[in-house]
Amino acid sequence: MFRRQSGSHAVYVRPADHARFVVPRHKGELKRKTLRAIIQDLKITVDQFAELLEILWNRVRHTVLSMLSKSGRDAFRGPGGDL
Repeated sequence: MFRRQSGSHAVYVRPADHARFVVPRHKGELKRKTLRAIIQDLKITVDQFAELLEILWNRVRHTVLSMLSKSGRDAFRGPGGDL
């Protein structure tokens, strides 16, 4: 659950155990060490994190595909006719 933002860092808290973790909101990619620190703060394994990412990606993909089918694919076509 989002708690607050301090500068370019967002602070989240897991309600179940009040575990706090900070996510930098910088442009570009996270460094591997930073990502590992966030995963450690979440108190989960790298494999659990990967599973959560896969679940999230599937939900986002499903939502986008649903939006495309509801509003018609033509609404999302670029000038060249491609999606």
